This record gives sequence, C-alpha cells and structure tokens, in this order.
Amino acid sequence: MISKSDLEKIYRSYSPEIYTFLVRLTGAVESAEDILHDIFVSLVNYSTKKNIEMTTVRAFLYKAAKNHTINYKKNKRNLSVELPDNAPDSSD
Repeated sequence: MISKSDLEKIYRSYSPEIYTFLVRLTGAVESAEDILHDIFVSLVNYSTKKNIEMTTVRAFLYKAAKNHTINYKKNKRNLSVELPDNAPDSSD
C-alpha cells in the first residue's frame, strides 16, 4: 500500500495539473473537485492490490481522471429525468 508520505508528495506534485485538466473536461469547478478526490481514493485502493511506481503515477492519475470524468458524465446524464408535458406543476 502506498505510504502516507508518498501520497502527500504525489498530491502536492500532481493535484494542481490534474485539477486543471478536470476543470477543462467537466467545465465545472465543483465537479472537478469531487472527481479529484475520487481519483486519489482510487489511487489508494489500487495501491492495496498493486505496487505503485512513482515513474508511472502521473499517467495513472490522468487515465483515472479521464475514466472518472466519463463515468461522472454518464451518471449525471442518467440522473436527469424528463417529466411528461401533463405532469403537475410543483409551484401550485
């Protein structure tokens, strides 16, 4: 498992650029923050199964950012519900 000091070092080194990448992908600061958090949780979980190489961690983070953003957009799309035209108005 990745050590706390390595995780902190990785976060300090890569979170600003990954965050910027996520903002460009999502177009939303709040979404980018949520996904960034999820990516680092994934990194920790992955490190319990496989050894994390410091030379490839940046690539892992970018790949995870892309995949998490795809999943986020897919889930967001599935959450939106269209009401039929004859649905009662909630403002009554």
